[in-house]
Amino acid sequence: MSIDFTALDSIGKTTGTPLATDTQQGTIAPTALRELDLVRREQESARRICAVYQENTKKASALLGEILKGLKQGEVLPALFLKAMECLSLLTGDAVVYLQSKEDLYNIYGRGQKDPATLKLELAEVKDRLAMLTRPELINGQTTPEVRQRIKRAIAEHRDLAEQLERDIAQRAN
Repeated sequence: MSIDFTALDSIGKTTGTPLATDTQQGTIAPTALRELDLVRREQESARRICAVYQENTKKASALLGEILKGLKQGEVLPALFLKAMECLSLLTGDAVVYLQSKEDLYNIYGRGQKDPATLKLELAEVKDRLAMLTRPELINGQTTPEVRQRIKRAIAEHRDLAEQLERDIAQRAN
């Protein structure tokens, strides 16, 4: 009596034939198709995750360079802090870290302690958003009256916030 080990030779080798076939019909079993589809989706998901990680690593490296350059050029600390938090956010994959840090910085150091550098940083961001909101194609674009009304409210709120920040900066300067 001898044992046939020929099947062991084919382990790990692809032969180009499906894994689970119905030998009488020559078709792939439905469970094998589902397994194959699952493996393909997992591989695609892994590729997307890897691509995002690589992109985030590139952005983080660029931010690190900006931080070091900003330190040498005397850039204001709140701006450098936000870049550092964005860098950490990218490396950890946690966007909330950056958003929460920015909100806390503006609320505590800007509005709370009236730090001029932080107020100016927030003012620049508010003005950038206001410029985007007041683009003609956005206001006069093909939108519903409800959307136009929301845009107008957002513009008014941004203008009010910009004026308040400017008053706070002027008050702190005196």
